[in-house]
Amino acid sequence: MLVSRFFALNLICWLIAGSGSVWSSAVYRQEALAIDSGWVSNTSTAPGLKVVFEKEIEVPRAVSLRLFFSSETSLSGDGAYATLVRLTSLQDGAQQHLKRSTLKQWGWSSAYFNGSRMRIELLAHPGTASSRLRLSSAFAEERPTTPAVCNSCGEAELALSADRRVGRLVGLASQETCTAWLFDVEQLALTTTRNKGLLAVGHCPVQERVLQFNVPLASSDGIPTHPKPEDQYMVDAESVQSNGAPDFAYFGVFRNTETGKTPFEAQGTFFSLLEKGEKIHLGEAIRITGFGGRTATQPAEWNHVLKTAQGELLSYSTNTIHTTTPVTTGNSGSPIVSESTGKAIGILSARSCSATATVSLGPSILHPAIQNALLNPRGVLTPGPRNCYVDCNGDQVLDEEDLVCFTKQWLAKNPRANCNGNVTSEGALIFDEADFDCFRRKLTWGCG
Repeated sequence: MLVSRFFALNLICWLIAGSGSVWSSAVYRQEALAIDSGWVSNTSTAPGLKVVFEKEIEVPRAVSLRLFFSSETSLSGDGAYATLVRLTSLQDGAQQHLKRSTLKQWGWSSAYFNGSRMRIELLAHPGTASSRLRLSSAFAEERPTTPAVCNSCGEAELALSADRRVGRLVGLASQETCTAWLFDVEQLALTTTRNKGLLAVGHCPVQERVLQFNVPLASSDGIPTHPKPEDQYMVDAESVQSNGAPDFAYFGVFRNTETGKTPFEAQGTFFSLLEKGEKIHLGEAIRITGFGGRTATQPAEWNHVLKTAQGELLSYSTNTIHTTTPVTTGNSGSPIVSESTGKAIGILSARSCSATATVSLGPSILHPAIQNALLNPRGVLTPGPRNCYVDCNGDQVLDEEDLVCFTKQWLAKNPRANCNGNVTSEGALIFDEADFDCFRRKLTWGCG
C-alpha cells in the first residue's frame, strides 16, 4: 500500500514489496478539553450576529489542531438566523463557521488548523433560542525530532504540481494521508449537480476523511501545512462505495462551510475518464500526480504536497495497469493518466520495487466493479432532477437553505429571482414580495 499513516508516537512510511520503512518521532495526541459555554443567547435588540461566548485555547507544542465537539452541543436555527460557531487560528487567521447542519456533516468536528492557539466563539441573532457549545477534545500534532522521509525506491523524478483536480485526503483519527481526484459524472450521463464525483483507493478508508485542495508547502522540517478551511471538505459517508479488489473508492463531499461551493465549483476543473473502445498503447507516456511523501533528496517542504511524475505504460488490462511512473508513499488513489489524451485510465493503488525497476500499478477505470459503482452513485452524488428551479443552491435537498439562496439572488436582482415573471409596461423585471410567495409555493411542489 502507498498510504502514509502517522499516528500515536511515531510516523511510519509504509512501503511495499521489500522496501524499507523510516521512522520519525512525530507525536499525535488527543488533548482533552472541558469547554462549556452553558446555555447562552443574544438578548440585545440590535439586528445582526453578536458574540455570546468566547474562549481562547492553547495546546502546548502543537503545530496543528482539529477540534471535536460533544454531542451535547446544541445550536439554534439553521437558516438565515442560524447560530454559528466561529473557529479562528491565532497563527494565520484561518476561520471556519459551523451551524447546526454543517456541524453534523462534519461529524461534530472541525477542519484542520495550523498552530497551537485558537479562538472559539458562539454567535447568535437577537430573539433566537438559547444555544450551548461544548468542546470535548483537540487532535494535536507535535513537531518531530527528525524530519519525515519516505524510501524513494530509487531516485524518483518528481516535480511540484499545481493540478487543481487533485486533492489530499487526511484521516480523522489515524492521520492517514492519501490522494483523491475530481472526475466528470456528466460523461456517465449523470447530469446531477455541481458536486462532481471523486475517486480514491479502498485501502485508504475515506469515510469521515477531510479532503483538502490547494495544499501549501510543508514546513522547513517537513510538517504538512493545512490549507485554510475554504479549501477543506468533509466526506459524505453515505456516498462512499469502496472495495479492496479492485482497490478503489468512489465518493462525494459536502459543500464547503465557508464558500458554500463544491470542490468542482471552487476548483473549476476535473478529469475525463477513459471510455470503452478507446485505444491504449503500450509504451505510451503515463502521468501520476498525488500527495506522496518526500524522498531523502527532496526538500522537506515537499512532504505530502502535490507532486507529479511521468513514466511509460508497461501493460494494460481492465484488472490491472502497470507503469514505470515513480511514486512515493501517500500517492495511493492518484489518477493514472494517459499523456496523449489527458484522460484518467486508472487509479494508483500500489507499487513494486526492485534494484532495477519501479512498477506502479492499479485497476483500470473500466473494471466492471468500478463502472457499476460509478453508474450507481449514493449520498450527495445521487442524481437529482435536472434544472430544478427551487433547488437554488444545487445540493439536491429542498429546505430553507434554498430560500436563503433565493433571497440573495432577489437582493442582487438576479433575473432568476423574478419567480412570477412580472414586468413593467416597459419590460423591466419587477422584484417584489410576490416573488417570495411564488418561490415558497413552488418549493412546496418540489422538483417533480
